[in-house]
Amino acid sequence: MTLRTLPFVFAYLTSTLIASATLVAQPVPAPKPTNSASVMNGETVRASASKSTVQIAEPFTIRLEATVAPGSVVEFAQYATESSSDSESKPALGVFDVLSVQTAADLPSDDPDSPLRIWAQTLSLESLQVGQHSIPAIRVTVRKGDLSRTLTTKPIPIEVQSVLQGDDEPLRKIADPIDPDTETSISTSGLHWTWWVLIGIAVISIAALARFWQQRRNTPLRWCRTELAKLEETSNQESPLNQIAVLREILRTSVSIDRGVFTQSPSTRQLIDACQAIAEHLVFANCQRVLKYSDQCKFAGNRSSSDNASSANLPTPSSLEKQLADAIAETHSLLDHLGGRQRKDA
Repeated sequence: MTLRTLPFVFAYLTSTLIASATLVAQPVPAPKPTNSASVMNGETVRASASKSTVQIAEPFTIRLEATVAPGSVVEFAQYATESSSDSESKPALGVFDVLSVQTAADLPSDDPDSPLRIWAQTLSLESLQVGQHSIPAIRVTVRKGDLSRTLTTKPIPIEVQSVLQGDDEPLRKIADPIDPDTETSISTSGLHWTWWVLIGIAVISIAALARFWQQRRNTPLRWCRTELAKLEETSNQESPLNQIAVLREILRTSVSIDRGVFTQSPSTRQLIDACQAIAEHLVFANCQRVLKYSDQCKFAGNRSSSDNASSANLPTPSSLEKQLADAIAETHSLLDHLGGRQRKDA
């Protein structure tokens, strides 16, 4: 290397170092993530209740609505109902029994410009537990191809009231005119009539109070009698399973009058034993037969057809009609016994 080429070598080394420093200073772009969340954009699930306050055994509905990307499939939880025979289904939703389930799949969004789809499930519920409760959080699974995601609703508060609640209003209306803080100027000549007015108001108040408490005690019993009368009127117009479901609810409410509300839906054996404990002198053999028939149909998927009635050891429609009529008569005797006991206690 000569002195003449030395400046060129120095210039070459300097430019090489500057280029290397520039390359080091430039940020290295991060690798792009996989597009796993793109199909989940905007997906939500929400739950809404038709009522926030219900009476005991009063049906109401919960609607689950999942908004998902096109091509997705929503999997809702399965619940056991009166008409289902899936033993792996959930028996209840918290303290609420599931009466029926309806599902609507892959509906268009309310927004015409949105590509999202709507999947909905409507649950008909009831509860026999009085108090402040809540529909627990409900999970749904959204699948699209190999991707899946779980969406969860928020709990919904529901107040379950007794059928005896809300009857205090008549008593308050009677008590309103009596105001002890009101100063009234009573002359000596009008004192006689004032006393008669006060005595009359007191008598009316006592009579109204006695009637109020009597009605308050008899409200569930009146409901049972009314529903039993309706059941007799429609005995030949509805399916046997629907009639037996009404009879089961009447028996369950009748037992709650004397024994208190069941903490959960009773089995046929528990319900008949409770009826027998209330009225030991009565026989509930036909009630037990028709309730067991309903249980067998529930788990056998039978709907009272004569073809598969014999294969499942179930009664024929003609014999079932006679047993149901006798079960209604046995229930009448139970309600008469409860009414007589209430009159005796009063």
